[in-house]
Amino acid sequence: MNKMTGIILIGLGIILFIAGIIIIYKPTPAEAQTGVVSSFDTSSSNSKPILNNTASNVDKSKWANKKDVSTEENFRKGENFEKYVVKKFNREYFTIKEWTSDKYVDGIYAETNQHPDLVVELALRSKKKSFSIECKWKQSLYNNGIKVATEEQLNRYKKFELERGIPVFMAVGISGEPSRPKELYIIPLKELKNNFIHINDLKKYEKENIEEGFFFDMEEETLR
Repeated sequence: MNKMTGIILIGLGIILFIAGIIIIYKPTPAEAQTGVVSSFDTSSSNSKPILNNTASNVDKSKWANKKDVSTEENFRKGENFEKYVVKKFNREYFTIKEWTSDKYVDGIYAETNQHPDLVVELALRSKKKSFSIECKWKQSLYNNGIKVATEEQLNRYKKFELERGIPVFMAVGISGEPSRPKELYIIPLKELKNNFIHINDLKKYEKENIEEGFFFDMEEETLR
């Protein structure tokens, strides 16, 4: 009887040992569903757990989504400020001849996207004169001034001005909302030495009455 009891106890011990191994290696339902704790590499005797990079992928996805939202928001703000500028022109005298689009796909875009935003024509009596405007809205000043464009953009605008033979202006709105900025500045491109302008220099280009429409002097080629 003692021998039989010993065999039974040994058998129970083996069963409990095997059950313990199964419990240790079996992932919880949550782990199995998320894949955070995945499989073991059984290709060698020194098997180590391989962690799934799901969390890393989620973080990257969130970062990409935030970047897309930011880009879309900046595009919307720029578009709203362009509309604000366009409404400043009396349609009885001014015609919007060109309005560039920032549309692109997979890095493919029209060459005109690199031109200033607007080409406007003034028709007064028998005379006509065109000029161009690049629109920029800024939430606030930076280092006591503003960066009106990148160096590359500034060079492209200067090239456009030279090739087209028409004056180019930078319309800069600051603070408020893109559709209703608190301050508005009209800067002739030819007077910009670089892409940054200090507030002391910026002030002389401020539109005195921001509620009034634009006036273009054909002889002086000035916009105010």
